[in-house]
Amino acid sequence: MTTTRYHIADSDDMSRDDFEAATLDEAFATAREWARWDSDALYTVWHHVRLSLADDPDTSWDITEQIDPDTPPCRQAQHSWTDGPTYGHGGGVTWTSTCAHGCGWTMTTDTWAHDPPTGQQGLKSISYESWDRGAE
Repeated sequence: MTTTRYHIADSDDMSRDDFEAATLDEAFATAREWARWDSDALYTVWHHVRLSLADDPDTSWDITEQIDPDTPPCRQAQHSWTDGPTYGHGGGVTWTSTCAHGCGWTMTTDTWAHDPPTGQQGLKSISYESWDRGAE
């Protein structure tokens, strides 16, 4: 089986790696998996990486992987979200949901979020905030 050597780096070139893949689809899948990282952020982040041929760096592809936050734990078995106010926002809406168990967590969903480094709009983001410092 013939493989091709690829190079991958994050947008600030602080982290990089080389790997081999049999197909370009396989290389893209590896790059997307490489771009996913555990984040303890309480909001959606977009991780940008560049995939290139190891022997021809001018042949490259930009890949963005959306990383949504893990839902913080509830004092009960799981959250029971109740929707609050909804507001128009750009071409979408934003709404905040509060956990009915009184655990202190709210979840904000934005259907017209934007990726600050690229300015791309129309993305969906989720963020969590606690009004009860004991919940964090």
